[in-house]
Amino acid sequence: MDLIDDEGNLFGLLNIVDAFFVVVLLVAVAGGFVFVSGSLSSSSSSEQLPSKYATIDLGPQPDYLVSEFEVNDTYSPETHSRLTVTDIHLSPQGEQTRVLLRTKIQGPAAGGTISYDGAPLRLGRTLTIQTDTYSVSGAVQGVGDTESFDDGDTRVLLRGRISATNATALTGDDEIRIGNRRVAAVEDVIMYDADDADSRITYVAATLNTYDIAGSPHFGGTRIRQGSGIDLPSTAGPLSMTVVARDAPLEVTTTEVVVQTSATSEVAESIETGDRYRVGGREVASVATVSVYGTEDPDRKRVFVGLSLEAVVQEQRLRFGGSPIREGTNISFETDEYALTGDVRRVGATEQRGHPATRAVTLQLENAGPQLANAVHEGMTETAAGRTIARIQSIERTSEKVILTSQDGNIYLRDHPTEQELALHTRLTVRETGAGVTFKGRAIEHGSTVVLDLGSVTLRVTVVDIGA
Repeated sequence: MDLIDDEGNLFGLLNIVDAFFVVVLLVAVAGGFVFVSGSLSSSSSSEQLPSKYATIDLGPQPDYLVSEFEVNDTYSPETHSRLTVTDIHLSPQGEQTRVLLRTKIQGPAAGGTISYDGAPLRLGRTLTIQTDTYSVSGAVQGVGDTESFDDGDTRVLLRGRISATNATALTGDDEIRIGNRRVAAVEDVIMYDADDADSRITYVAATLNTYDIAGSPHFGGTRIRQGSGIDLPSTAGPLSMTVVARDAPLEVTTTEVVVQTSATSEVAESIETGDRYRVGGREVASVATVSVYGTEDPDRKRVFVGLSLEAVVQEQRLRFGGSPIREGTNISFETDEYALTGDVRRVGATEQRGHPATRAVTLQLENAGPQLANAVHEGMTETAAGRTIARIQSIERTSEKVILTSQDGNIYLRDHPTEQELALHTRLTVRETGAGVTFKGRAIEHGSTVVLDLGSVTLRVTVVDIGA
């Protein structure tokens, strides 16, 4: 029998063209079987490899790269090594975002651990991850048996000195996100003016999305504990803050103080009960009482202001802005009309110490020349904030004495031809305390010097008698 007959059939049974296609089909099927079998075998062997879960710290990364990281991203540097991203943790760090990846690492067993890409999986080792969209490297920070981060929420009280412009980006009840991930939530904010006009002392109660390392919460690569610094993200950029306390709310309480300050006459006249001090839209202080006293400088007044303060409770102590609230510290107060800074004279009240009273006090003015002596008369008063605090009821005038020596050596006591001594019988508004009597905020006793601002004239006189 011919191999191919006259009609082109193979062995007289099958057309040669058809036979060719049958052979091609059989080869293709056999090849596909080998390919699929090899793929299944490879996939199956990868799944059967020992595995560990490792945390890889990629450090700070730019925003355009952060958006590319996804759970289930994979990378196989060699046949028997495979890395799969199982969880992602993001936190702010400076102008960028710190990225931690939790990964499933697969490779051959190697002495109690596994071998990945030809070397044991160990802490500190740098691993590379390459996909179609990115290539990054990071250090192994931890190895364990869980596929997800041991993360959670940590409440913190933060404090920072930030610019007035950036401070406007912080508001209470504000959620902070990086991409579609929530990294922090601001619960409450209170701000105070700092000692320079461009800064704010800011306290923030926040909840941070942290991850656990050795039992301690971390945020942005920083262990969260008292005194540690973190970058809190905001619409104005990262804000540098310090952890004041963990698991603590922003506790604000109202407390009262009396502050003393020196002010121009114009400012002193502007201070009124009910004036309010607001920072960042929140009231932080208000004026409860005002006492204004004259000084030797007719253009300046000594002012005692009773303030009601919104103070932060920190470690059972009160703070107003950057200052602890105690006697001797400085407190600032500001409205649209004026600004003042004074030292705290009393805590826990808005009135000066003691209770108000009036006393008959005799004051002595010595060596008064004719012009000064004639300028002082009965009925003159010192008035402050609409209140009379001193009134001259009567005056005794005597000539000053002068000692003269004659040519023959005799000594004579004579009246001074022009200078007078004035005994001013006054009624003063004072405060009586357990320690004595105060006038214009200062203790007085026999021999004390006081200043009377009588409007047209200012007198510096000596106390010679304090009556009832």
